Amino acid sequence: MNNQQTIQSVIEGLGDDLRAYLEAQYHVRDASVLHERKLLLKDGATIAQKPYLEATPAYVLSDEYAQLDLPAAAKTLLTSLAKIPKSGIFPRPYGHQAHALKAFLKEQRDVLAATGTGSGKTEIFLLSILGSLAEECTLGPKATKMTGCRALILYPMNALVSDQLARMRRVLGNKDVAALLHGMRGRHVRFGMYTSRTPFPGEISSDLNKGRCRDLLQNFYRPILGNEKLLAELKARGKWPAKDVQAFFGQDGQRWDDRLKTGSQDVELLMRHEIQEACPDILITNYSMLEYMMLRPIERSIFEQTAKWLENKGTFLTIVLDEAHMYRGATGAEVAFLLRRLFARLGIKRDRIRFILTTASVGSSADDESSARDFACDLTGLPRTKRNDIAFVRGTKEEWSKPSPASKAEAVALAEFDGGSFAAVMHDAEKVAIALNQLGKKLGWANVSAANPGNDLYAAVAQFGPAKLLVTEVSGNALVLDQVALKLFPNVPDEATRVRAMDALLRLCNYARDAKTEKVFLPARLHLFFRGLSGLYACANPKCSGKRDPKKTTLLGRLYPEPRVACECGARVFEILTHRDCGAVFLKGYVPRELRPSFLWHEPTTGIGDESSGSELALQEMELLVTPEASNLPKQAVWLNITSGQLLWSEPATKDGWILTYAADGSGTLTAQISHVFSNCPQCGGRTRNGPNEPSRIMDLRTKGEQPFGQLIKRQLFAQPPDGSKGVDDYPNQGRKVLIF
Repeated sequence: MNNQQTIQSVIEGLGDDLRAYLEAQYHVRDASVLHERKLLLKDGATIAQKPYLEATPAYVLSDEYAQLDLPAAAKTLLTSLAKIPKSGIFPRPYGHQAHALKAFLKEQRDVLAATGTGSGKTEIFLLSILGSLAEECTLGPKATKMTGCRALILYPMNALVSDQLARMRRVLGNKDVAALLHGMRGRHVRFGMYTSRTPFPGEISSDLNKGRCRDLLQNFYRPILGNEKLLAELKARGKWPAKDVQAFFGQDGQRWDDRLKTGSQDVELLMRHEIQEACPDILITNYSMLEYMMLRPIERSIFEQTAKWLENKGTFLTIVLDEAHMYRGATGAEVAFLLRRLFARLGIKRDRIRFILTTASVGSSADDESSARDFACDLTGLPRTKRNDIAFVRGTKEEWSKPSPASKAEAVALAEFDGGSFAAVMHDAEKVAIALNQLGKKLGWANVSAANPGNDLYAAVAQFGPAKLLVTEVSGNALVLDQVALKLFPNVPDEATRVRAMDALLRLCNYARDAKTEKVFLPARLHLFFRGLSGLYACANPKCSGKRDPKKTTLLGRLYPEPRVACECGARVFEILTHRDCGAVFLKGYVPRELRPSFLWHEPTTGIGDESSGSELALQEMELLVTPEASNLPKQAVWLNITSGQLLWSEPATKDGWILTYAADGSGTLTAQISHVFSNCPQCGGRTRNGPNEPSRIMDLRTKGEQPFGQLIKRQLFAQPPDGSKGVDDYPNQGRKVLIF
């Protein structure tokens, strides 16, 4: 059990991997400098900050839809949808979602939802759109059966569009949901994504597009259609079109005039020509594409159909601006004018538009709310005098009663829980139940059944004081992991026990899931901060009092990860360079263009003016070898004063306060092109450049390239336990995943 892999061990392993990479890739010859660098890399936050723990907040639930103050048709639809299995509509909305529904559907106001990440902002506009579709039925079949855009969902980028499309597929693509809406409206509610990624531009009947469709079918859709397991998973994730793809593309040899036709049961419009022929009820796009659509004749029908539908009394267009905080500055002005052009194109005034704006980036003060309302008014074209017509919605976080720290006995019980073994079997319900019941006996929890261990564990931790304290501390609030552990386990002086107890509690709280709401007790994440070195900078004093290992005899003094003028011991600090081949150590400074400069600057500017030219004194780079053993290559001994930076080209009368270094080529023949950098390494004799435009092999120790990042990603991937629910052949890396963006 002492060897189990804990969250802390994974974090430390990531840091150790990065340190090992930096030490291996950036060669240093001198053992004392190597030792000081090793201590520096382990010191504080040089390359790895302490991890922060944060959880997505839980919000207060409202009543069921049937008890909400909503229009009758919307209330009936939402109540029915919530009863459909896997519809994505939960039985009870959050309080802020209920507030938004009432404002939008009953009070007929715009909505600005300013709630945190994971608070269900998507549901705010999705439920509002569904409710408005139900309310449209009260206008009669003439309105409901007409094509035209009822809701336009605008995003700032394609990646967000694709994510929203997946959500639409899971909800509207649900056969029971589609059937319910069809029965209510007399036809299917359809949706479509219209971006640069939507196939294909131009006339679909062109030979080019026929060839593209053939390739799309043969190379993408048909192989998946033949893999039932993969197809089922893609549908479950919303990554497969909500339409009969095989019927849509047709069979080989079938006339193209009979292919690429929207089926009567299709709820998604997959290709551009479908959307142009019959505009979907819900259109998802981005603002750049919307601008192109309003310019090009081929998309004219989309706006004509929508304008025709808006002629029906009582209809209105819903425009959703998700991630609204991104529409600031020049982009915000562009989108604001684009929306006004859209109003004009449809021939309607601002009062025929209902806006829903969502964001997680509004402060908590009254001034922040006031500024957000003004922003929404300016963006959507609503006069600021009507700013209160916008319903401002915030989330109310769930509070837990009687959170308390763990007793010593509880901490020990958690610390003895084998989290590593639990992670390895957590897809086996029987083994999970056995492990949880062994722990539960020590903590006084009720018995956990193998039928649904996650749900039973949720009930247990919801009554467990330390778990409630953990949720209270980190919900929407990122705290240093060590500090959280101290708050939860104040009666445990032993750090190792605290680490194991914290690890166990995090695993348990993350595994616990309420079966009814599918809510995870602690949807937590760790913020890990790593960085490379921006260089290494050394105190010039070998007897430096600030060395991390004061007992060790060293070539130089304390190392720093950032430039500075002086060390805490009072000596000057210069950047370190090393030769990539032999690891010889150099100090880098700057000097005037003189054959024998008298002072070494630590930066390339002096701030001193040249009276003759009126410009600042020009400096050039100088390299000083400080490795004591050196070959007989051309070089010049030069003494460096460790406190002032003064240079002497002959031995000083007293050597106290001076160190011996070597400068490039001291023959005294350099006149026209004075250079103080080495053309050959004075340590090993190797050339420093292969050509005049090649970078020198005497290099700084700044972290370069993507390899360090790749090293962290690799370690993060393989630190995960394998997903026992997935087959090795079907899922590479046994289900381990790392998302990079």
